[in-house]
Amino acid sequence: MKSKFAMASTALVIVVALLAATVNQSQAAKGVGSKGLEGSWDIRLTSASNSIPPFDEFITFTSGGGMVETNNAFPPAAASPGHGTWEFAGDQTYRFTFYKLLFLGPQGQFTGRLRVRGTIVVNGPNSWTGLPATVDLLDPAGNVIPNTTDFVS
Repeated sequence: MKSKFAMASTALVIVVALLAATVNQSQAAKGVGSKGLEGSWDIRLTSASNSIPPFDEFITFTSGGGMVETNNAFPPAAASPGHGTWEFAGDQTYRFTFYKLLFLGPQGQFTGRLRVRGTIVVNGPNSWTGLPATVDLLDPAGNVIPNTTDFVS
């Protein structure tokens, strides 16, 4: 139980910081409307609450609505890259959902998934702001682990 709580706490702190942050620098395909998010973004994230140090993340938004992300906030043995989808919501606003597989313990046992759902507003060709997001920890069967859902603002 302690290890599940520790995993949940660590994962939530990192992802909360990620989603409560504003992108400080990025590179992406220049576009407008539904194409404004497409491309690979190289991001330096800063926690809005300063709860963790800044970290780096790469996210690729494909033209077909898929996305892949990875960051240096999680050790590679603790979490997989994130995989998910995104959609244009209008007026340079985009909704996304991605999942990471989580591993814990000496043999790196699969312990569940991290699900992140949120909104991005593109401010220009090289910047965006993340809006409120929901972060859930899911057990190996896909059920939300009680008391681990967090709402970021």
